Amino acid sequence: MQVSVVEEAREQVVKRGEEEAVHDLAKRYYELEKEYKEKANENARKIITVAINRLATDVVSEATTSTVSLPNDEMKGRLIGREGRNIRTLEALTGVDVIIDDTPEAVTVSCFDPVRREIARLALEKLVSDGRIQPARIEDMVNRAHEEIDQTILKAGEQATFDAGVSGLDSELIRLLGQLKYRYSYGENVLSIRLKFRCSLGCWQQRPEPMFRWPRWRFAT
Repeated sequence: MQVSVVEEAREQVVKRGEEEAVHDLAKRYYELEKEYKEKANENARKIITVAINRLATDVVSEATTSTVSLPNDEMKGRLIGREGRNIRTLEALTGVDVIIDDTPEAVTVSCFDPVRREIARLALEKLVSDGRIQPARIEDMVNRAHEEIDQTILKAGEQATFDAGVSGLDSELIRLLGQLKYRYSYGENVLSIRLKFRCSLGCWQQRPEPMFRWPRWRFAT
């Protein structure tokens, strides 16, 4: 009788010990799993952050309009001029549409050609700063803006050829390349896209081992 009681007590102790061990293991497993997940998420965030920093580019919204700020709304009337002569002169010289509406202290330049739009925007800013707004002065400011943008385009093209490791290009080709500075596709600068493609191609060409090997076939002779 005593033996059976002892055996039963031993079994209960063993069973309780097993249950406690299983509980402790499950708890420890949950803690380790939670810890590993937190570390994995942290590492994933670090990897994504590094990737973003390496591939980050200046991304802007693609648009066909530019806004020019005015010191006051009275400037709108001066830009329009008598019988609209000033605004017609500016539009004829630049090939853009100048929109003057109820927007306070601002006018809008609209054009699908980004280079023309930038020339008109710069000319308008010069006219507003100068204060002398008349057809002859408008023509002078447009010519100055054209020269500045032309120099900016040339510098951008030269810098792009330098970054891409290309030399000996014709000046007209360099100028065409520089014009991409003002063009955007799906929100990203076209010149930047071209340079990234060129750099990616260069990295691929300089890889230590080929990414694919053609099999060597043996033919019976």
